[in-house]
Amino acid sequence: PASLRGNHRFRVRVTALSDEAFFVDPRRGDWASRRPKGTVLYDGEAGVVSFSTVPFYGGGVRFFPFAGLTAGGLCQLRISSLNPFSAALRMASIWSGSFRDPAHVFDFFVGDVLIE
Repeated sequence: PASLRGNHRFRVRVTALSDEAFFVDPRRGDWASRRPKGTVLYDGEAGVVSFSTVPFYGGGVRFFPFAGLTAGGLCQLRISSLNPFSAALRMASIWSGSFRDPAHVFDFFVGDVLIE
């Protein structure tokens, strides 16, 4: 119930600490653009901040569709500010890994980051 009321959101700031960081831009066909060391990758409210090196979260949910696509051990960082009701309505595309929402879901390839 608390999550449905929006109490699951928190303020987060993510800064790239390694030379290897990329933003995956869904508006450009999921093009990965380099972000230099020290770049603030995200600064805002989020309900989900998660990392993975494999695409599947569990139970067949492809929550990290870009994980494992890079060389050198980078992982996928996914940050979402999506409302739980909106997520429920889009569950099929989230489950399959095809969901994109440039206003609420942010994907990165990262090595080291600072999360505040």
